[in-house]
Amino acid sequence: MGPMDYRELLRPLVEGRRVVLAGGPAAAHTATAGVLRQLGAEATLVLGTEGRGTGPLPEPEVAAWVATSPGPTGSVSATIHASNRLLEHPPPDILDALARFDPGREALVIGSFLNEASELDGRPFLAWRRPKWVAFEDKLIVDALWDRAGVRRAPSAVVHLDPAALRRATRSLDGGAGTVWAADTSEGFHGGAEKTRWVRSAGELDEAVAAFAGRTRRVRVMPFVAGVPCSIHGIVFPDHLAALRPVEQVTLRRAAGGGFLYAGCATFYDPPKAVRELQRDIARRVGAVLRHEVAYRGAFSIDGVVTGNSFLPTELNPRMSAGLSVMLGAVPDLPLQLLLDALVGGIDLGYRPAGLERLLLERADGRRAGGTWRIAPDGIAGRDQAPLVESRGDWRWAREGEVATGWLTCGLGAHGSFVRLNVDPGQVSRGPSFAPRAARFWSFADRELGTGLGELVPVGAPVSAG
Repeated sequence: MGPMDYRELLRPLVEGRRVVLAGGPAAAHTATAGVLRQLGAEATLVLGTEGRGTGPLPEPEVAAWVATSPGPTGSVSATIHASNRLLEHPPPDILDALARFDPGREALVIGSFLNEASELDGRPFLAWRRPKWVAFEDKLIVDALWDRAGVRRAPSAVVHLDPAALRRATRSLDGGAGTVWAADTSEGFHGGAEKTRWVRSAGELDEAVAAFAGRTRRVRVMPFVAGVPCSIHGIVFPDHLAALRPVEQVTLRRAAGGGFLYAGCATFYDPPKAVRELQRDIARRVGAVLRHEVAYRGAFSIDGVVTGNSFLPTELNPRMSAGLSVMLGAVPDLPLQLLLDALVGGIDLGYRPAGLERLLLERADGRRAGGTWRIAPDGIAGRDQAPLVESRGDWRWAREGEVATGWLTCGLGAHGSFVRLNVDPGQVSRGPSFAPRAARFWSFADRELGTGLGELVPVGAPVSAG
């Protein structure tokens, strides 16, 4: 089956129906609204809970839209949680739009991939994240999952936020490069390295304790592992476990110290073949445990570090992820998120999962994609696909007639200005890590856009003196 065949599987689900797309930035639903129209949806309403977002909004003939926002939150994870609360307790503008669009409460309601609500003002969501699934995002319990799945991991200890106990744990686990601390989920699940710190000295230990105070009760401590941050993705079906290709997690840090900055993902990096197969085996093992223990369905990703000829997992994301979205750039006609929503919703569409796995692998291996992106301070001028050239180890604006290496897009988001570089796959070699090129881009962004991030280096680069 090809992408269009999988798209047609969805037609009986949506044809002739009114459909609500809810959660996240309104612009994030534009492509899906277009697919629904092509599949015969009677009408579509988009409800954004993180503002308008960056990029085009649906045309009036495709979908109506309403955008609300939780307001300033201070972090990406906090914005996601606040956005989800707006679905659980919709504000008046969303309730009014719903009442006008679907007075009989008969619409098909589809949430964002992060949605945890089972219904929207009395209308059941097609798919939602069960509490038992979300619980595995806690980095303090996931090591026990690796053990149950028979997956090798780095040693770790879960410690209360007590300086003396943390000093003992760091002395025990530090292999010479420091330790990495990850917070619990006291304030809800978190990602993007927001509550992860690299601790290499007594001073940094005190700083980490102060930074975590009031935000977490316990932390997981493990040795810093040098290598390439990477993820592997899987999809759990009732009768099949799909394992996809590795995706580099572009992770940087400030040159003069610790503190990780998640900066996007890309598929240009290729780990050794033996490591790739190890990663895919790990995905199948973990998927089997998820299916057995919590009746899991849908996509998930395992983040970790490729180090030497091994892969050590560090966290589990039981949901769609940015890495899988990047892979889908190679299969633009495949509405995978809608297929996953139907899968999670228990609807049998004849997925032919082994064929879908082959399709995703072949296309994603054949066409690489990705780049680097981050939230930056407000006030950055909006740009849409401004061409850039990478030349002599630096990035600059493309001159007229030059072939672009990548394209810059930036605009105001729910918690600052969103800055993104997408690169031309034909201009980036396959194999090496993309992180050094990403670090050079952020130097350009500091210089030309005022992002104010400071000098960044790949997470495993040597630490500057002083």
